[in-house]
Amino acid sequence: MKSPIKAGICLLITITTYFLLTSKGLSNNVVNMSVIVILMASLWVTEAINIYITALLPLILFPFFGIMSMKEISPAYMSHIIFLFIGGFLLAFGLERWNLHKRLSLKIIISLGGSPKRILFSFMLSSYFLSMWILNTATTMMLLPAALAIINQIIKTEDKKFQTGLLLGIAFASSIGGSATLVGTMPNLILGNFVKETSAITQDINFANWMMIGLPLSIVFFFITFFILQKQFISPTMKKVDMSLCKEIQSSMGNMRWQEHVVSFVFVTTVLAWFFRKTITIGSIQIHGWSTLLPLDDKSFIQDGTIAILASIILFLIPSKKDEGGLLKWDDFKKLPIGVIFLFGSGFALSKGITSSGLSLLIQEKMTIIQNIPPFAIMIVLVIFMIFLTEFTSNSASATLMIPIVYEAIKSMDTPSLYFLIPLTIAASFAFMLPVATPPNTLVFATEKIAIKDMVRTGIWLNLIGIVVISLVCNWLVMNIF
Repeated sequence: MKSPIKAGICLLITITTYFLLTSKGLSNNVVNMSVIVILMASLWVTEAINIYITALLPLILFPFFGIMSMKEISPAYMSHIIFLFIGGFLLAFGLERWNLHKRLSLKIIISLGGSPKRILFSFMLSSYFLSMWILNTATTMMLLPAALAIINQIIKTEDKKFQTGLLLGIAFASSIGGSATLVGTMPNLILGNFVKETSAITQDINFANWMMIGLPLSIVFFFITFFILQKQFISPTMKKVDMSLCKEIQSSMGNMRWQEHVVSFVFVTTVLAWFFRKTITIGSIQIHGWSTLLPLDDKSFIQDGTIAILASIILFLIPSKKDEGGLLKWDDFKKLPIGVIFLFGSGFALSKGITSSGLSLLIQEKMTIIQNIPPFAIMIVLVIFMIFLTEFTSNSASATLMIPIVYEAIKSMDTPSLYFLIPLTIAASFAFMLPVATPPNTLVFATEKIAIKDMVRTGIWLNLIGIVVISLVCNWLVMNIF
């Protein structure tokens, strides 16, 4: 369907919603805000226009419809947690610039590879680990050439099922790995931004407490995914695969240069600083955070974003002997995806608009029925809805839209809001059925070596198992950690 037709459908839905709500006798602000939410939701789902352009609509529509002024809404587009996103991207650019991601993945593949099962596991492990720190799109693109080279060796003598399993494994592991850390995928950061900017939520999401939930959940699901793929796509008769091509690529890279050692040190130090910034409490054991040792009246002055920007500037200042400039250059800064920053801002803008217009009170009033439903049941429904919504739209757009709406619906409950919001956010990364669901799915499907029926048949099982894993793990961990 062409974009003008999609835009026309979105406009028709919006106008219809306006007249339906007006007939209900609601206030102008509530009607206007509801119409804006419907318009943005339909544009994000259909992608009638670029999702990042849609994210800018509150800056125009809120003032024109009398919801909030430009002065009030514009700060939403430069929240402090956005600097964690910027710093995380710059660290990833540093790893990519000096080929550390390539060296690490080749090391894993050569060390673990050999038999088809081991090759599948090694590629998935590389994809999973790298996606914890680097955009899953970049991870998938980086691993695809080596995977296709191995596939070209195998399909000369073996059936073609393995190529499907290997490519799906790379894509799926990339999405799973992104859920493990706060900087691993955009929905995680979108929730982090929302929590930081919502004063009614007293709990804090930081690198350490997110990883306490995301890491065990993603590890469990990683092994489930590997088991399903190797059972479905690897024949017991397949022979050991020649790894000489990967070894040649590794050999051509030579020994680690001093620049790689420095970038590795800064990266590892940054991760440790993120993890141990705040005091970690596990039962009766307390590990005091390093920020508590600083002579500051308010320890919250230092955030994960502060550390990320500091690390990026250090890489920018350390000179590279290879050419002029530092280990990071200004060209790397210019690669920052400004559209994603707009998307982050639109989430908080929608949240402020929903509250300011009075739509939040209406949502709470209409959702009083859920007070009698067990919280675990509500969580499961939210996870199911988000997983299948994300099959048809960007996971970032899904999270941006749903987090503020769900928060307004459940914030009057006795159960902490994060009990619902964290599994909802993780579910946005667990869409495996369709090529449009995630960028990794799109990239591996574009190789034309995967039939859509294989992606759907495998993905539906992973979606269903993901619902169970996310619900059970979050039900167990979220209440104990937050």
